[in-house]
Amino acid sequence: MKHLFVWMSFCIGMVADAKPLETITDIDGILSLGLPVLIVQTENALEPSCDYLRQSDGYPLSTIANATKVPGRTLLLTQNDTLYDSGDYKADKSGMTIKIRGNCSAYETKKSYKIKLQKKADLLCRPDDRTDYRDKNWVLLRTDQDCSILNIMTGLKINELMGLPWTPAFRYVNVVMNGDYRGVYALAESVRRNADCRLNVDKQTGFIVEYDPYYWAEDLYVESSIPSNMHYTFKYPEADEITQEQLADVTEAIEETEKTIRSNVTSRIDIESFVNWLLAHDILGTKDGHGSNIFLMKYDNTDATKVQMCNMWDFDTIAQSEGKWTYVHSPGLFYYYFLFRYNNTEFIDAYESRWREVETTL
Repeated sequence: MKHLFVWMSFCIGMVADAKPLETITDIDGILSLGLPVLIVQTENALEPSCDYLRQSDGYPLSTIANATKVPGRTLLLTQNDTLYDSGDYKADKSGMTIKIRGNCSAYETKKSYKIKLQKKADLLCRPDDRTDYRDKNWVLLRTDQDCSILNIMTGLKINELMGLPWTPAFRYVNVVMNGDYRGVYALAESVRRNADCRLNVDKQTGFIVEYDPYYWAEDLYVESSIPSNMHYTFKYPEADEITQEQLADVTEAIEETEKTIRSNVTSRIDIESFVNWLLAHDILGTKDGHGSNIFLMKYDNTDATKVQMCNMWDFDTIAQSEGKWTYVHSPGLFYYYFLFRYNNTEFIDAYESRWREVETTL
């Protein structure tokens, strides 16, 4: 009855026509399955929407644009407690907005979503260990594909064990949106700058970029010299906030990094993070390691810091390249082809050495 009362009060307080009665008696039943329940109630029960785009030059990629940010309230329940309540939406004070995320996956019936809180919080509700996990930006990753629940868990654990700069934290939740049960999702930290608990780059001169096959849907990107039909889009600073000075710094760093790698020089990259990222994909046997999941960062715009691989992301194709290199080794897809093709002794020795360290334990 406790959860019935919370659910009734929540829905009545949000909007009268949200149709909560269809699932109101199921909340305790869903909670009894063992996972927390994330309730999302948007204003006027409005569903997020987006426009669907296809690349015009014949390259077979589809993505989305103009995703609507729908305001609302979110609540996280367990069988014994209310872990989190964002409150009603008030810009920059309480509540949240939710929008559709993804590229090809956004075409599926079950969507993934971005949640932006109006006030920083740790949606994973971790115990206090003197780390500040609060952030405004979170994602709900759909898990309806074959083995996708296991893939997310396995992929991020390998990311952690390989010692990449950051491993996104997550937990599985059952999601109820606007009175409808939407199934199991992974509630996870998004790839963002956060010096306390995510990717740490200097606020003024650092950057985080994505080597992105969907660059053509963005207003701003930095071109790559690798003939891969992929360029760099911005995670930090965001494209609509970046200054001309910051854009110039990012462009120069990328151009110099690519030029040195193609000259068989690794002085611009952090070899350890590049090796760990590649070896993790090789161990997992992923088929799309080149896709929209390659994140790079540089702490600041000085020569003292190097370009790093950030973290792995998107584990749909784990165990689909058995007995083969992961797809990112292929010609023209990313830096690794050049590093191996040119027989870069420094990089190859580091790769082999790291494999010897983990092969009997990982």
